[in-house]
Amino acid sequence: MTTSQDNSSPRPVRGILRKLPTGKKLQFIVFVFVCIVFAVLGLVLAGSQLASAARAYVAGEGMWSKAQKAAAIELQEYGSTRDEKDYQGFLDSLAVPLGDRLARLEMEKPVLLQKPFTVKKVLQAMQQLNVSARS
Repeated sequence: MTTSQDNSSPRPVRGILRKLPTGKKLQFIVFVFVCIVFAVLGLVLAGSQLASAARAYVAGEGMWSKAQKAAAIELQEYGSTRDEKDYQGFLDSLAVPLGDRLARLEMEKPVLLQKPFTVKKVLQAMQQLNVSARS
């Protein structure tokens, strides 16, 4: 009696699959592959979101850097010419870093001490970035 297996002992998956009818085996295999396909699709979606976020960050950083450089150039020109047009160009270029700062400060508000950031304020700051970047 020691050589026979009890029904309560755990069986390997291979033994369980051998005893199943062919139709059930096929259903199990299809189910496994469908799960794999959905897992791969989920990973692709997550990777796509991550790549999109990285591109947006790099684009925003580039806009900020270019606007900061343009503001410094406009301020230097205003310092030498005292032309009001150069000063207005400085203010326009400075709007991008200031809008970025407003959005960042709004998103970095502590949640426990104050109300969490409002999407409306962040979007207003981001719109200020886009409007001043086009001009």
